[in-house]
Amino acid sequence: MIDKEDEGGLFVSGIAKNKENYLFLLKNPEVWKPDESGRLKLPFGIIERRVRRGETAENALMREFRKEIGTEIKILNSETSHFIYNGHVDEMTMKAKSNKPLFVYKEEKTEDRRCFKYIYSFMTDVGKFDDIRPLNRNAVVLMNRDLLKKSARGKLSVGELKLHGGRIISETEFPDEALLYPTPASKGLYLCGRCH
Repeated sequence: MIDKEDEGGLFVSGIAKNKENYLFLLKNPEVWKPDESGRLKLPFGIIERRVRRGETAENALMREFRKEIGTEIKILNSETSHFIYNGHVDEMTMKAKSNKPLFVYKEEKTEDRRCFKYIYSFMTDVGKFDDIRPLNRNAVVLMNRDLLKKSARGKLSVGELKLHGGRIISETEFPDEALLYPTPASKGLYLCGRCH
């Protein structure tokens, strides 16, 4: 649990993997507009939630999975945790009573360099991806590590995702030329991708 002084700076996220594919969330896809070049850019990320005072990270994460994709999860223990900050990955020892996160991602706020946001990312088991249906008009993006790597470099379109075995589960139709790009926590997954 967190105390008052940490409230607001700690988030928890869940990395769901089934066989070769990872599960990512694209929130509110209908609000994204084309950029100045006319290309639609779609930011996807790991399912994430702020940890409130008095609750555990595990409970916060379980509630967010139910809210976003309507499924129960099992949090898996990682052999080794990794600390990711400014593009660097370091192994770390976690003194956790139960589950150890795969990585801890530290994001520095640009407007106040003394303010940080921490994201503890856990591996999760969500069962079969085919049974998942996103809620609240969100979209679920499924891709393997190679596609994640390509998207982290800004070079993955919706058409390429589909061509190479990825999928988008959504009520919204996306043009093939729309560009998918990961949010910071998902880039953290790419950076430590060799670890799992």
